[in-house]
Amino acid sequence: MADEHAMDVVLEMDKKPGLFSEGSDTYRSFQVGLNDWQGTDWAAYLNQWLSEVGSKRNWF
Repeated sequence: MADEHAMDVVLEMDKKPGLFSEGSDTYRSFQVGLNDWQGTDWAAYLNQWLSEVGSKRNWF
């Protein structure tokens, strides 16, 4: 969702159920200014989020 000033971003990570575990979803939402998004290192941001969520849930 976006307007003339910012956009809302929603990230979702799914973990499929396994033989001995249940599936789960993790979400993160935030707002980014339309003039600010190009100055963000998105690869680093996503890598940090994946590492954070994965370490909390023993995914990695």
